[in-house]
Amino acid sequence: MPDQHGRLIIDYLRESCFVGEEAPVRKNACRDEDDIHILSLAEKIRPNYIITGDDDLLVLKKYRSIPILSLREFWEKERKRQG
Repeated sequence: MPDQHGRLIIDYLRESCFVGEEAPVRKNACRDEDDIHILSLAEKIRPNYIITGDDDLLVLKKYRSIPILSLREFWEKERKRQG
């Protein structure tokens, strides 16, 4: 991905994202316990997507009804959405 696209994504995420309080999540919801806090935040704030490069999260494909996407998958989805 060109650096310019990466900067656009980072700017978009900084403008559109926030961190909130965590909600309880089962310890076995993810194979890496260090990632439970990501799912816990998602449970609480119900984002449109979880965007990550972490294979332990990506393997889930979604958490509850929240899609878990790689940065490339997100970028392609947004590019298609914007036409």
